Amino acid sequence: MMDRTVSLLHYGCNFMCTSFVNSLWAKRTHLL
Repeated sequence: MMDRTVSLLHYGCNFMCTSFVNSLWAKRTHLL
């Protein structure tokens, strides 16, 4: 059960980081 929670947390962090970077990149390209 612990492994499942850790993998889920890891997936959530990756998803948030990816969306955050994408939004930053979109803003940067929009400014350019």
